[in-house]
Amino acid sequence: MAAIYNIYPVMAFVRKLSGKVFGKYSLSEYLGYTGVAHVYKAVDSETKKEAAVHLLPNHFVDQPRFSEGFINKASTLLVLRHNSIVQMLDCGVDEGYPYLVMENIESPTLQDLIDSSKQKMRRIPLEACTFIINSLGSALSHAHKQNITHGNLQPLNILLEENGAVVITDFGFYHIMIYKPQFSPGMEEKVGFNPQDLLVDKQRDITAMGAIFYHIVTGRPPYNETSTLLFSRDKPKVEIVPPSEIVPEILPKLEEIILKTLSEEPEEQYHDLRDILKDLAMLSQEVKTTMLPSAQLTDIAEFSSRFTKDDTPWASLPKKPEKAAIYFPDMGQTLELKEGKEYIIGREHEGQPMVPDIDLTPFKGYQWGISRMHASLKITSGKATITDLGSSNGTWHGGERIPPNEQQELTHGDIILLGRLQVQILIPDQNPE
Repeated sequence: MAAIYNIYPVMAFVRKLSGKVFGKYSLSEYLGYTGVAHVYKAVDSETKKEAAVHLLPNHFVDQPRFSEGFINKASTLLVLRHNSIVQMLDCGVDEGYPYLVMENIESPTLQDLIDSSKQKMRRIPLEACTFIINSLGSALSHAHKQNITHGNLQPLNILLEENGAVVITDFGFYHIMIYKPQFSPGMEEKVGFNPQDLLVDKQRDITAMGAIFYHIVTGRPPYNETSTLLFSRDKPKVEIVPPSEIVPEILPKLEEIILKTLSEEPEEQYHDLRDILKDLAMLSQEVKTTMLPSAQLTDIAEFSSRFTKDDTPWASLPKKPEKAAIYFPDMGQTLELKEGKEYIIGREHEGQPMVPDIDLTPFKGYQWGISRMHASLKITSGKATITDLGSSNGTWHGGERIPPNEQQELTHGDIILLGRLQVQILIPDQNPE
């Protein structure tokens, strides 16, 4: 099972804190560094339950009344109780470190899923993307109602639990990390958020969620720098490539929602997460792509409710098909094929007398780089062959372009590229039980 934290080199004394007791929590196993805190698995001496202790930077620990101010501010996070937010259990300052105690959830992150999909040359299905964003939006909306913002939402601090839940961690850590005690003679410390800063921070969370939405739909982040710590009013404007240029079959309304979350123009932005959730709910019945017209289809890209390191939705091949088929990862559909028949794959064109057997016109074949008569595919006796028919953008296998009119033998599970469109070959006889 994947660790939930990225491991970075840390100073020896931090690693040697195992066995130390912070408050009532005995540190046992060092889990890693989140980019904000060093994290230890720990045991509550009273309940004997496991927890995760996050040790935060101690730059201000020697300042007068720092401990009291830190606990006051950190305690505001205790009100966050939502299925998609890791529950904070306790906080304190001990051994010279401010610390937060959280539920211990050992699950892969959204970044793990993104990396796995990229490695396998596949996209995350749109149904999965909208499910993830709905979960994030619901959690953030709940926090915003409490006037609490995340401040640094990114794929690394989004956990994908084995039961299918999408859970945000490191909630509010950004604000605690930059915490500076503000004292005036005879005055108590100011606790809470400046109203104007709160509006900016809420907008930062919306933009961060939009960046994640763009990333999981297109397979790449909208910015070169993905950290939301750099999302500020002073950052230079960035031209974002429209998602439809990367994923041609995306519905215009879905693209509109994504771009609206990333807009830098106040009049074009979402200002309330509930509006995003409302628009996604209205779109939910339209997310599935158009059916291919030329053969029977079965949707096999249902969103998996289980995420582990070795069992992402695409960690193994699709279930053994009863018939030979081709799977379109970008569309989330399979196309069953008849044994022994040769299929011409291509798209329609004005004045073209012949219509291909597998017509990709409804899926914006032109934008994918599909030629009118792109390739032919034939499956006979458990074997598949693909032949490029002189296409403009080529047919690719194993990272190499297949020479025109030359048959290339394929095996079960092989990924080929028709221009920029991914296709996976499914052959029953070669699929092991």
